[in-house]
Amino acid sequence: MVEELLKQMLAEIKELKAGQARIEAATTRIEYNHGTMLKALIDAREVQQDVNDMIIEKLNTIAMKVDTQDLLIRKHDRELDRLKKVINI
Repeated sequence: MVEELLKQMLAEIKELKAGQARIEAATTRIEYNHGTMLKALIDAREVQQDVNDMIIEKLNTIAMKVDTQDLLIRKHDRELDRLKKVINI
């Protein structure tokens, strides 16, 4: 009777060890996959940040050009108003 219980306990211990090994293997695989995915996300974020920086730089360039054009238009409007006054339009 005791011998049977010991055999049964040994069998259960072996099952537990086998289950633990499967869990460890699954955990290792999951950690590897998550690490790979995290690295891909970080890489994608860095690339997107570079694209965003380039877009911001171009927007700043466009804003400066718009400001310059605005100044020229105001100058031309003032000159046009002055000329209209000179010729009484």
